[in-house]
This record gives sequence, C-alpha cells and structure tokens, in this order.
Amino acid sequence: MPQLVKIPFASVDYTVTFAWPNLKLIADRAPTAQKIVDALLPYNFALKNLEVQSPSNPAEHKLIFRLPERAFSFQFGAESYSVTKDRADWPSVQQDMEIIEALEQAMSSVEKIDVKARTVTLAMHLQLLEAQRADIMAPFLPAGMRSFYQDKDVISHGVHVKWDRSSIMLDYSLAFANGIFVRIINDYAAETTLINMADDVRFTEAMVLGLLGVEEAYYV
Repeated sequence: MPQLVKIPFASVDYTVTFAWPNLKLIADRAPTAQKIVDALLPYNFALKNLEVQSPSNPAEHKLIFRLPERAFSFQFGAESYSVTKDRADWPSVQQDMEIIEALEQAMSSVEKIDVKARTVTLAMHLQLLEAQRADIMAPFLPAGMRSFYQDKDVISHGVHVKWDRSSIMLDYSLAFANGIFVRIINDYAAETTLINMADDVRFTEAMVLGLLGVEEAYYV
C-alpha cells in the first residue's frame, strides 16, 4: 500500500528557447511589453510588478512581469521567454495555461518567433506523513555506496538520472522535515502543445510517485 505524503510546495518552470537570438525584442522593448501588459491586465496586473533588467551583456537583458497573487511570473529576452509558477497545483493548471496562451499570442503578434525547443521543469517537496524518508529512499542508494563506510550511518543521499530530453532527481529535502525533493525536467519539440506537455508532466509525476511508493493525501 502506498505511503501517504503531502506536497507543501511545488513549482513549475516553462521555458521556450528561440532558434536564434531576436535582438528586436530588447532593442525596442516597448511594443512587446505593451502587448504583454494588455494580456495580463485581465488578471490584475499592476505596473509596479514589472521589472526591467538591462545589464551590459545583451543576453541578460530581460523584462519580468509578475502576478503576485497567483505566484506567477513571465519574462522575456532576446533568446527565450519563460513562465514560473510557484505554489503550483493541478487544479490551477487550466487557468495558468489560459494565461500562458494569451502571453504567447501577445509575443507572436509583435515579432515572428522561431521556436527551437520547449522545456518544462517540475520541482516539488514530498513530506511523508507516517513513513520515514530513509526507508523510502533506501532502494535508490547503490549497494557499493551503502557498504562504503561500514562504521558510519548514511545521513542523506539522492539520485539524478538523465535520458535523452528528460531527467529526474530524487534527494532529501532540505526545506521540509522528513521530506523528499523531486525534480522532473522534460524537453519537447517546438510544435508540442501546452495541453500535451501538461499531460506528459502529470503522467511522469504519477510514475515517479509510484516508483517511490507514495501517493498524495488530498485531505491533509
């Protein structure tokens, strides 16, 4: 029977990388910025939540738009744009995708953007309610390392595996007692839709929870 966990914190980062740098996006930022503001106004965007970063390196130029009540931010530069959602959960995904679609339409209405790739990163902390994380993580400690120090107890350990276009990290959480940190990164082709990426990430999350032998206790 799966062990119960709660998820006290989760965040999602969605990054779209351009096929090549588009300097027009930072040389004359006003048209794109106005379109972004227009797209965010229905979600209570305030101008005080716009940050402009203009360092000497053009690759680091960016505009950051924040919706604090939603723990949602959007930023763009010459090489990419990205969305970060803190306090992420699945019930809010539909509205988050609506905002992202509006932002992507706003970006493309000003400048033609050739997309190279899309990347979604899900990071979350699982806090065990009854079981101990050492027991849950024990199967992921290599036998050679388990016996490396015969006279010492293992304090923490983790695993990080990369595949073509995907990676998964499991580690002891430093933020939550008896917690496990999970990070899932998936790369997608340029033509992949938001709904397809969301479905794939949700499937991967379910597979990782199954691998750990845990499930979320929604009543907590």
